[in-house]
Amino acid sequence: MEVKEKKFPKDMKVVYVEAKSFPDGIEDAFDTLKEKIGNIKRVSYFGISNPEAGKGIVYRAAAATMPEVDADLLGLGKLTVKGGDYYSVKLADISKDISQISKAFDLILSQQDIDPDGMCIEVYDHFNFNKVECIVRKSN
Repeated sequence: MEVKEKKFPKDMKVVYVEAKSFPDGIEDAFDTLKEKIGNIKRVSYFGISNPEAGKGIVYRAAAATMPEVDADLLGLGKLTVKGGDYYSVKLADISKDISQISKAFDLILSQQDIDPDGMCIEVYDHFNFNKVECIVRKSN
């Protein structure tokens, strides 16, 4: 596993479903998200997690869609992924060992200049959910 740097060109709005638990509720959260946004052809999926006071790690199954969907109408949460410089680890096949994701984030979070308000973001491949890029924003 190798940590590289990546530029995330601009802020991106996403809609999400919060998992009821972490990590057990992740699959249900993605299923609910996909059901709510329907069959939109241009969609990018993300897993967004971060520790929140009193809740532990909170996981959100997220999507950026074109055209944008009405989050309020669909009962989805909204947040913005900030553009900027990120650390990145690409994983080729998480189906063989899902723990690769946590190992990738541990490696990234060991870097000295992580944004203290940053989130751990899994960027899923459009065509193969087993390919994922783990990214965390650098401090500016």
